[in-house]
Amino acid sequence: MAVLDLDARRAESVGVPHEVRLGGRVFTLPAVCPMVALEYLAAGRVLDMCAVLAGDDDGPELARHLGLDEAEVVLADLYGITG
Repeated sequence: MAVLDLDARRAESVGVPHEVRLGGRVFTLPAVCPMVALEYLAAGRVLDMCAVLAGDDDGPELARHLGLDEAEVVLADLYGITG
């Protein structure tokens, strides 16, 4: 059985934030998705999820452009998170 090396995966992504262009703006999101963002997404709390990812100042603007379904797609694309 192959071992999933999470240390190596983390080392590849640490310090490399994601940039997302949406609604004519560029938002900077963290390199690694915080667990609380996933909890907010699962609860349908897109505004809170966006505040965690983009910060309190940019979160509401990001959320204004994202629906729940699109937020799931963004997380899957950026962080490889599905489901």
